[in-house]
Amino acid sequence: MKKFISFILALLMMIPIFGCTDVPEETLPQETTFPETEKEETYLKLIENGELLYTLVRPETCSATLFSAIKSIKSTIEEKLGISVKDTDDWVQGKPVAGEYISEGAEILVGETNRRESREVYLTLSVGEYAIRAVGNKIVIIGYNDNLTALAAERFITNFVNTSNGKDLLVPADLN
Repeated sequence: MKKFISFILALLMMIPIFGCTDVPEETLPQETTFPETEKEETYLKLIENGELLYTLVRPETCSATLFSAIKSIKSTIEEKLGISVKDTDDWVQGKPVAGEYISEGAEILVGETNRRESREVYLTLSVGEYAIRAVGNKIVIIGYNDNLTALAAERFITNFVNTSNGKDLLVPADLN
């Protein structure tokens, strides 16, 4: 008898589930759609009025491999775009340690310079990795070692300098 009463009660509890099928469509929740927003690409413009706005910065002391990579970036920009490239080392009196110096100027940092941005990007790398990253008004080209930095420099030349239209050199502001 207890089983029969339990069965009847279970059936009674299911009646509201099957009885609510005639709900008017306007009372049903409508599917919410959001307008598709395209992410607007923003770029760092490296050239203006035929002049490179960025300075190429290397470590004060660097290997022949790294120095060659830096020369390759400089000569490719000069040949491809017909503009001169300012380059310098990172020497700043009293700031010899990596990550200590904060520079306000627009720079392309190649290798482990003493600039804070170089240090920040370097600390994200693992063995065998390199990065080309935009950090504020800096473009950081760095690898876990000088050979990987040279590979990153080649990638920068291939992806940005050689693909430029001969007048503009644009790098995505969120480059990573």
